[in-house]
Amino acid sequence: IFYGPGIHQLLQLTEETGSLSSACAHMGMSYSKGRKIVAVMEQQLGAPVLETQQGGASGGFSRLTAPAREMVQRYEALCAEAEGTLAQLFQKHFPPEGAAEFSGE
Repeated sequence: IFYGPGIHQLLQLTEETGSLSSACAHMGMSYSKGRKIVAVMEQQLGAPVLETQQGGASGGFSRLTAPAREMVQRYEALCAEAEGTLAQLFQKHFPPEGAAEFSGE
């Protein structure tokens, strides 16, 4: 598994800020570590993750490629579905009518 909450946040922040460097700084991560994470994802995905243009403050950017945006969307869908399933399981194992058994009544 090469994709999870950390890389997801890194990609989201990169897309929001237009900068991998800014995303790394926001997460308290070194730029070199962020680049390594992206490189591993690119290797596993078999496609580029970022489109970049050098230029610094006057025109440089980093943005997600289409395959990376698709990964972000799929992960968000997975999390939403998992949250719904977890809520159902919680209700199954901790039904509201069973709350009295934990209160000592």
